[in-house]
Amino acid sequence: MPNLAAGTAHTCAIFAPGAVRCWGDNMLGQLGRPAGGEPLAAYSVDLGTGRRAAGVFAGSRTTCVILDGGEVKCWGQNAHGQLGLEDALNRGDGLSAMGDGLPPVKLGEGQRAVSLAVGDSSTCALLETGRVKCWGDDYQGALGYGDNVIRGDSPGTMGDNLPVVDLGSRDGIPLVARSIAAIQYHSFCAILNDTGPENSALKCWGSNDYCELCTGTSQSGLAGMPGTTGDNLPWVDLGTTTTGAKRKAVQIAGGFQFVCVLGDDGAVKCWGDNLSGQLGVGFTSRPVSCEPEETGNSGWVDLAGRAAAIAASGPSGGAGAHVCALLESGEVRCWGENSFGQLGTGDVTNLMVPSAPLAFAAGFVPTRLVMGDQHSCAQSSEGRIKCWGSNQSGQLGPPATGDLHAPAADLDLRGAVVRALAAGDDHTCAILDHGTLRCWGRNLEGQLGIGDALNRGDHPGQMGDNLPVVELGAGVTTKAVAAGALHTCAVSAAGEVRCWGANDSGQLGTGDTTARPAPMPPSLALGAPASSVAAGGAFSCAFLTTGAVKCWGGNHDGQLGTGDRSDRLAPDSSTVALASRATAVVAGDAHACALLDDRRVQCWGANGKGQLGVGDLQARLVPSTIDVGRDGALAVAAHANQTCVLLASRQVKCWGDNARGQLGLGDGIDRAAPAAAAVDLGTGRSAVALSAGADFTCALLDHQQVKCWGDNSAAELGTTLTGSLYGNAPGQMGDALPTAFHGGGRSVSAVVTGAKHACAILDTSDVRCWGDNAYGQLGAGDSDTHSFYANPTATVDLGHES
Repeated sequence: MPNLAAGTAHTCAIFAPGAVRCWGDNMLGQLGRPAGGEPLAAYSVDLGTGRRAAGVFAGSRTTCVILDGGEVKCWGQNAHGQLGLEDALNRGDGLSAMGDGLPPVKLGEGQRAVSLAVGDSSTCALLETGRVKCWGDDYQGALGYGDNVIRGDSPGTMGDNLPVVDLGSRDGIPLVARSIAAIQYHSFCAILNDTGPENSALKCWGSNDYCELCTGTSQSGLAGMPGTTGDNLPWVDLGTTTTGAKRKAVQIAGGFQFVCVLGDDGAVKCWGDNLSGQLGVGFTSRPVSCEPEETGNSGWVDLAGRAAAIAASGPSGGAGAHVCALLESGEVRCWGENSFGQLGTGDVTNLMVPSAPLAFAAGFVPTRLVMGDQHSCAQSSEGRIKCWGSNQSGQLGPPATGDLHAPAADLDLRGAVVRALAAGDDHTCAILDHGTLRCWGRNLEGQLGIGDALNRGDHPGQMGDNLPVVELGAGVTTKAVAAGALHTCAVSAAGEVRCWGANDSGQLGTGDTTARPAPMPPSLALGAPASSVAAGGAFSCAFLTTGAVKCWGGNHDGQLGTGDRSDRLAPDSSTVALASRATAVVAGDAHACALLDDRRVQCWGANGKGQLGVGDLQARLVPSTIDVGRDGALAVAAHANQTCVLLASRQVKCWGDNARGQLGLGDGIDRAAPAAAAVDLGTGRSAVALSAGADFTCALLDHQQVKCWGDNSAAELGTTLTGSLYGNAPGQMGDALPTAFHGGGRSVSAVVTGAKHACAILDTSDVRCWGDNAYGQLGAGDSDTHSFYANPTATVDLGHES
């Protein structure tokens, strides 16, 4: 299905799996902005909770998507019911709801769409059965039902009450469509399957004021009167190929009252309005195909090669009518109006014949074309997009700032893909798709690893490609990262560990107490490759591929698990004496916990708030086993003086400090052992991951949304809640606790927490952060206070992959 579409002056793309973003003209809501001024509305269209787009389609001022289950949702102009919602109210204009409030189009019981054709004021769906259903304005028979009855604008006109278009039959078997296309104004075309060798497989219906139906007459209203549908709907005559076979249509492209078709031999022909020479035959004229001799083998465009794809859009009279063809050679040639540079030729000269091949940057090989009235776009096989022409409504998208007369920079819809996150007390780090590491926020101790002590992310111009990459060594990529209070550690793809930042207790493992503002070779001597690391207040631990855990740094409370209180300036030769192999290790301020391969949890170190979960407040110098229940734990999280586990039942239990309600138990009482009651996550909800902040906790739930509880003094819960803490009183948890807000119906794949901020990887592989921002740890380019209800953050700009 298409992942790029253009309307009259807007463009939409599926820019990440299932996520749609639109830009350009929004006069009638075609960009899908929701009601209520959602702060992330420009980031992605809210399709509803858990809903993802498989294809995107655009009409003049309407946008539709086919969702991953075959349902259809549409928004924008709806004066004639073209959205298929049984009313005439626009959607996406900031007045009516998007998201869960936008219902799917009723196609009929069990019907699923595989393609759409969106016109000026009507829409058609190609169903998985090959049948076609149309709705909206039926002016001159545009819906194909043999009448002029509007459908989709009033109750009872959609669903099973909406008939299928009769496209005729062969040997008594109804014909079905392979593809459909809308002709701007009031016409549609369909390419049919299994029609036999005697015809073009192409039928068109609706308005024919400019002979755009290619019937050899100017008779209008085909399929608008009884007896003009089905077998009475004529085949379009495309002539014959050089072998004498009937030429078959393989693609249709519609402009405003003109049509272009791609034949199975790579030939292109256009007909209908030719006031601006958009038919590509070297002259302007009255409409073409009004006479029988103008059909068939006449009027084919000279492209000097076989075409693989075509696109057309726009009205005549200086309003943009133009056509482009993608040749099998990879060349793109265009013709028609060019007053805004929409032909991509580097000038604004109109052309009545195909242009010379357009110039694209090296490495960009177009595979698909889409067009608005006055702009054009090409997409490569890698998903790169270039647009050119008019940008009067912003339809070219970022980074374009004005009209472009030729293809230029790639459309910048998203930056680098983020694979993993870590949050320290006041800084954040992200591992990008190819193992690049970038960190932002507080850097006074060098914890960002970029060689200086200057914060990043707290001023404009510091994020994106301007944010330095953490260099672990030539050709070294990162597979895991951990951020502590004032230091950071990373694991390379080869399992080597390097740390940087504060080092007053030896937490960098370098054998001294000298702070380092950047990773320094050699890697730490651990005796085996590391799988992951944990960074605490002033100590670090590594989980090795052998299942062993080694810790180093400050040890005043036994947090290294070595049986004593002596600091270690480098990884010791001894390992933490665990009861079995570990599968993960986490660190709080001065305690650590390991998840074992038999789902037991063992903790050691400081215990003044009961954070070890052993039932008392005595520190432990070696690991102690925690009673988390018979079925054991799947994950463990720790920060400051609290610990939480994700049980095998997908419930959450926490213990330790509870002064701010961070244990989620409806009170402010510390717990020295796992509470009997699990955290109430809401009706039917369970957790799939956990992260603990200094005085708050976040859980990633089974429906891919995040709930946080505890301290909210810096809006670190990420919701509309304005109180300073939640979870310390009855009635604040469960269904009463809202999920963190991310906008656009986005879901979450991972969440991490710092001292008073949190960040999530969204399903688009972007990052969004919320909470405290004193050092720029939210990556917003400032140090301002951010919350959902006042100055909400957008996604973090992490630039592009290095």
